[in-house]
Amino acid sequence: VALDSDPSTGYAIGFQGRWVTFGGTSCAAPLWAAFTALVNQQRKANGKGVLGFANPIFYNIGQSARYTSDFFDISDGSTNMHYPAVKGYDDATGWGSFNGQQLFNDLIQDSTNIIPGPVNGC
Repeated sequence: VALDSDPSTGYAIGFQGRWVTFGGTSCAAPLWAAFTALVNQQRKANGKGVLGFANPIFYNIGQSARYTSDFFDISDGSTNMHYPAVKGYDDATGWGSFNGQQLFNDLIQDSTNIIPGPVNGC
């Protein structure tokens, strides 16, 4: 998944009466960890096991009808200096950035119910 890592457009954090914008993996990694903790908390409340290794679930979602509701595809052709951001999965942005509420709703369910569709150039 992709998250905003640009210090100029990253995450506004308020402390000591002012707002400062931060970016980079120092923000993206804790944001993803916190999201996963919330998913696991709700899964436990639903009587399910923890999420665990999520890659197979993400690939199923990415190849299913749920993709456009769970992820925001980044396909603007920009690069990370090596790979372009293209439609669907790519090596620059993965499946794109996630739609927190929609992805959360899918991940707290029995994730094996997400049926992959045809692979679109992935």
